[in-house]
Amino acid sequence: MRPISRILALVLAALLALSIPCLAETSFGSFTADQYTSFAVVGNMLYAADTLNDSLWRYDNAGGSSSYETGRDTEIIALASCDGRLYSLESRMIPKPEQMSADYVGSFVYELVSDGEDVLLSELQLPESLDSSDAPYRLETALCDGERMYLLFPTNESTQTVDFSASPMTLVILEMASGEYDTVAFENASQLIALNGNLLMYSRNAEGETGIVIRDMTSEEEHTLLAIAEEEDGAYRPEGFTLDFDGQVLYYAIGSDIFAHSIAGGSVEKVGSTSAEGGVTLARLDDGTLFACNSTSVERITGSDVASSQSLTVSNGGDLVNAFAVQHPEIAVQ
Repeated sequence: MRPISRILALVLAALLALSIPCLAETSFGSFTADQYTSFAVVGNMLYAADTLNDSLWRYDNAGGSSSYETGRDTEIIALASCDGRLYSLESRMIPKPEQMSADYVGSFVYELVSDGEDVLLSELQLPESLDSSDAPYRLETALCDGERMYLLFPTNESTQTVDFSASPMTLVILEMASGEYDTVAFENASQLIALNGNLLMYSRNAEGETGIVIRDMTSEEEHTLLAIAEEEDGAYRPEGFTLDFDGQVLYYAIGSDIFAHSIAGGSVEKVGSTSAEGGVTLARLDDGTLFACNSTSVERITGSDVASSQSLTVSNGGDLVNAFAVQHPEIAVQ
């Protein structure tokens, strides 16, 4: 649960005309306001949707940043990327400052091309069952395969759920070009992690552990790939998953520690730590740079040079091997 709903933050920002610096917490007296709502990676660039300032931030692999405004009267509730292209799901809300709330008008899917040149793909109305009283249409995670967005929402229920490990969730599969969608009940799901064709990887909460599940979206069959134990009697649950497809390494955070879990070998290594408190999202650039993000901060954890080992195997190379080894002592030649 975020410290304060995005709508409350939006209303406060409008009333106070705030200008919020990046990479710093945004505070109003004794509480902290949400700033970032969603994150996506395109190549070696991390994009973050900034609700308070109605803009997008871009972070490069050296930690540099820049921002630009979309120029639209909408709120970005989800960013997703595929094959070097960036997409957004945005909603138009009418703020009601006197009631500290807002009315939902509709949603829009954009391809984010460049400053002022974004392309509207479709318009839609999200189902009322996803409208939370805490923050209208609060999204957990989003993925994209170039044609569809996979969006994980909390399901709105009239009664408060006491057992937060048994959270009702809804997966929305949205056709970006038409705005049509299907919904699937995803009980206990906590995050969408990766897509590979019809295979969807996601995390699912269970008693004392978090399961990493592979679901065939065609047959609806599921297989639990990993089970990661919680720490300190459930006080710290694995979160913020991101997958390195090529290396088959799953990254996640437990508390302030960040781990790399080899899917093939099963080894687990701590690769860093974060100062972000709760609700951590990990984002890995193509070159391996790792960021830890939450609703109030974006933090560069490791660069592409961290934990990098290189090797080269050559057969029948003769003098070529010796010459290469002399010129490149940093590479182990076999």
